[in-house]
Amino acid sequence: MNKIIKSGITVFIIATIGAILLSWVYSFTSPKIEEQKIQTVKNAITEIFPNILNFEIVSGFSNKDISGGIKIIEVYKVNLKDGKVGFIIRAKFSGYGGKIESLIGYEEEKCKGIYVLEHSETPGLGSKIVEPSFRNQFVNKNLSDPFKVKSDITPISGATISSNAVSTAIKKIGNFYLENIKKGGS
Repeated sequence: MNKIIKSGITVFIIATIGAILLSWVYSFTSPKIEEQKIQTVKNAITEIFPNILNFEIVSGFSNKDISGGIKIIEVYKVNLKDGKVGFIIRAKFSGYGGKIESLIGYEEEKCKGIYVLEHSETPGLGSKIVEPSFRNQFVNKNLSDPFKVKSDITPISGATISSNAVSTAIKKIGNFYLENIKKGGS
C-alpha cells in the first residue's frame, strides 16, 4: 500500500514540475508565436493585394456567424496605392477534414484571391487547396459567377468536397461582403 502511495506522489511531483516547466516555456514563446501569426496575415494580405498602401481592422464584424456555418473572424479594409479600397475577410468554414481558416480578398464586385492559413484536409488531396494552381482560379473572379465546382471551378482531383467547400465559402462570404461591407465601407 505504501508503495502505491509513494509511486502516486512521485508521479504527481513529476507532473507538477513538467506543468510548471511547460507554462514557463509557453510564457516566453507565446508572444513570438502571436507575432509570427500577425506577420503571416500581413504577408497573406500583401500576396492578395500586392499594391497595398496600408490596412486596418473594420469594427463590427468580428466573430460573426453567417450562413452555411461560416464564421467571420475579422474584416480588414485595405487601402491601395491607386486610391482604391479592397477588403480582406478572415473566416473559418468547414472542409472535408475539419475547419479551414483563410483570408479572402474582395475589391468592387470581384474576388481578388484566397490565402489558406490553416486546414486539416487530407494530405496529398484536399491539402492542395493551398496550391496556386487551385487558388488562382478565384483571382479576379466576378462575384456574380456561380462558383460551382465542375462548372466554372475546376476541382482538385480526388478532393471534390474540399474544392466545393472553398468555392462555396468564397461565394457566400462574397455575398456577405456585397450586402454588409461594400455598401458601407467603400
